Amino acid sequence: MGCGRGRNALYLSCLGFKVWGCDLSPVALETAKVRTQQANVSVSFQVAHLTHLPYASNLFAAAICVHVLPYNFKADIVKGVRELWRVLQPTGWLYLDLLDCDDAEYGSGQKLEEHTFLDPDGTPIHFSSRQEVNELSNGLALKRVTCLELASSPTRTRVGWTIWAIK
Repeated sequence: MGCGRGRNALYLSCLGFKVWGCDLSPVALETAKVRTQQANVSVSFQVAHLTHLPYASNLFAAAICVHVLPYNFKADIVKGVRELWRVLQPTGWLYLDLLDCDDAEYGSGQKLEEHTFLDPDGTPIHFSSRQEVNELSNGLALKRVTCLELASSPTRTRVGWTIWAIK
C-alpha cells in the first residue's frame, strides 16, 4: 500500500515475488509501471486509497506500507491498518512504519488534531506515541515493534516506529 514510484515493488519482483502495488497517485503509478517494464518484471498496479483497498480479503501472504501512514489523519491510519489486516491471509506478514512523537518535526505547523500537524505542503502528518502504537495494533499479533532513528541530518532527526505483525 502506497507503492509510489515502485522502488520496493521493483525490488521484490526482481527477487521473484508476485507483487501488487497500489497508490493514491496515478502519476506515481505510471512511473512505477515504466520502471518495472524496463526491468522486464511484472507487477500489477492500481490506484487506491488506504482506507479502501481494492483487493479480496485473505489475498496476500505479506503486506508492506512504508512512509505512507503518517501522512494521514489518525482515523485514516486506523482504517488503513484494518484494511491491510483484512487483505492478509492467515499467517500473513505485515510491515509498516509510523512517526514517533519524539521526531524533530513534531509540533511543526498548524495543529489539526492530537499529534497531527499540517506540513508546509498542506499534508497532515501524524505522530504516534507508544500508547497509540499499542492501541493501533490491538488485535494484531505483534512480532516486533521498534522505535528508532530512521534518518538524520544536521538539521533534523526522523524518529519512527517499525512494526512487524503476523495474522
